[in-house]
Amino acid sequence: MLGTHELISSPDMEMAKDLLKVVYPLNPQLEFAEEELLPITVDEVGSCFFAITPSANGGSGAVIWFAGQEAERNGFE
Repeated sequence: MLGTHELISSPDMEMAKDLLKVVYPLNPQLEFAEEELLPITVDEVGSCFFAITPSANGGSGAVIWFAGQEAERNGFE
């Protein structure tokens, strides 16, 4: 997981943002704009990452695992 200071600016956050730019076009099913997704963790080699979505209908956002394409999504109530 990226810590608060890493979310603002860090090499890991830059790697996650770069990965998002690559995988976003491969996932046309996403109902969110690229800039609405916030990477929250990235693996050491930069092959997959997790991002959180904006909240929907006043609830919590979902966490999406990207491994090239969207691999899994968990919504929270």
